[in-house]
Amino acid sequence: MYMTLRWLIGAILALAAQHALAAEYWGSCDGCRQQARNFAMGIPPDAMGTSRVNIYDNTTEALSTFAVTVYFDYEFRNWSRFAQRVPSSTQATAAVDIVKSGYAAIDRFQDIAEPIIVPIPSSRDFVASNGRYDELVSQTIFESIDWDESFWQRAMNTSVAILANAASVIKRGDSDPAFLVRFEDGSTIEIQARFVIDGEIDITVQYVDDSARLADGTRLPDEPKDINNYVVVTPERDQAIALVHWVNLIAGVPTHMIDVPPIDSSGYQYIFRCSETDCVLIATRDAT
Repeated sequence: MYMTLRWLIGAILALAAQHALAAEYWGSCDGCRQQARNFAMGIPPDAMGTSRVNIYDNTTEALSTFAVTVYFDYEFRNWSRFAQRVPSSTQATAAVDIVKSGYAAIDRFQDIAEPIIVPIPSSRDFVASNGRYDELVSQTIFESIDWDESFWQRAMNTSVAILANAASVIKRGDSDPAFLVRFEDGSTIEIQARFVIDGEIDITVQYVDDSARLADGTRLPDEPKDINNYVVVTPERDQAIALVHWVNLIAGVPTHMIDVPPIDSSGYQYIFRCSETDCVLIATRDAT
């Protein structure tokens, strides 16, 4: 009799809850289609009221929603819970759809086989621009993949808070894809694409640390701390001068040039070497 009475009380509370849900929670599981109700009941805190609980199954990619009622059982003097499946809200369903679309767009960057060519003279110009070229690089990158033009419109019509909740429960790979961007002089950098929900929804492209290279693959230091013991030997005067400009830009350390010819000349070897405090470029006659 008591069991039946408690079940009826829970059922009445849950039915009423479909019209007045106090809060909304999100959770996730893997392959939990049969146990989703149990997962849902464990999420709301011990406080009188009824909450909407969305459970996303990362195995089946299905969203289930429950009205979970928490009430105090005076007979047993403890908190009891009752859960009833209810239709998922339009916003919750849309949020799951949009987040999955955003991740799918990011994953498409993995299919980029060749470097993306951007109309900027060199990686040095890009780094020195203080963000002036960011929009141009982003636009060039996004034009190189197939894009769902309705994505942003759908995202704008969905609560950012609900999108953030959906993103918190939908699993994806551990790392975001990185790909090469090549500049007009052949120098390259790596860019990483990310799907971001932080106050607003966005897909961003970001420079990968320590990825800048000259056309021949020579590494370009990223930060002042990378300058110490940095040594490059090259027969190319233009490349050597490019290194001088790059180090001045990145580290701001004085650079001394010794016996460097004023124009490109054959038969020279250029040795560029840095310490913590300064750099020196020495031109010597190639013994060969």
